[in-house]
Amino acid sequence: MLYLRSVVAGIVALVIASVVLPIVGILLLTLMARPRAGTTIGFDPISIAKSSPTVWLIGLIVFVSGFYWEYRRLVRGVSS
Repeated sequence: MLYLRSVVAGIVALVIASVVLPIVGILLLTLMARPRAGTTIGFDPISIAKSSPTVWLIGLIVFVSGFYWEYRRLVRGVSS
């Protein structure tokens, strides 16, 4: 049961990060790069995911962090 709850926590962390991180990235991009009047900034998350293994690495790190955080929390609760 410990592992199942830890996996669920990792998935929840991954879902939250997949919503929050792109929003933060878009906000930072719009603050740093001001387009000229009449132009737009395009954002294509599918091409980013296909072209860069960095996105998958960040996802793996987020999942493992959520898993480890919940696992350590549950193990400390059981041993107390």
